[in-house]
Amino acid sequence: MRVTIDTSIELDASLSERHSSSVQLTRHPIETGANPADHAREEPDQLVLDGLFTNTPLGANDRAARGPSAPRGAGYADEQIAKLRALKSSRRAVTVRTASRTYQNMVLVKLDEPRDSRTGDAVRFSATFEQVRFVSSQRVRLAIAATPSSIPRKPQKKVGQSKQVPTEAPTMRRSFLKSVGDSFGVTTPGAGVLR
Repeated sequence: MRVTIDTSIELDASLSERHSSSVQLTRHPIETGANPADHAREEPDQLVLDGLFTNTPLGANDRAARGPSAPRGAGYADEQIAKLRALKSSRRAVTVRTASRTYQNMVLVKLDEPRDSRTGDAVRFSATFEQVRFVSSQRVRLAIAATPSSIPRKPQKKVGQSKQVPTEAPTMRRSFLKSVGDSFGVTTPGAGVLR
């Protein structure tokens, strides 16, 4: 099976594929007997494709499979890599099919295009895809029973009441200061005068 990206981009050759899936586990200690699954989060899947586009079909079987309706000319490989660049810029979620797995909702997050003297008319690339998880939310209206005890009361403005500042009992404060001073061998002014 060939590797296809978004049903419109087909690789001539998949040089390597790296399929990654991981779980992020808490770094904090968890209580004995707790379920580790409650402290672990599954990370999005990641796929790294090293592929190749060419201006000519790779073999007779490839030419026969494509048929005369899809001839290739000069610049085909550049057109395909331009599609990958456009896909990265659009940040759309696409489907990627490989020989071993089919990935849904993948976004192209990194595209490398190494060039060297051996490349010729072919275009090599490395594309990194990460999976996006979609969730749906729902609004729910809560019904509250209309009983007097369940209706919250509005705070009422206090009229005609002055603010009172709490005062400290001088006797308690002085006796405290005296006991602290005695324990450290310090005489506190006025501590001996208790009223």
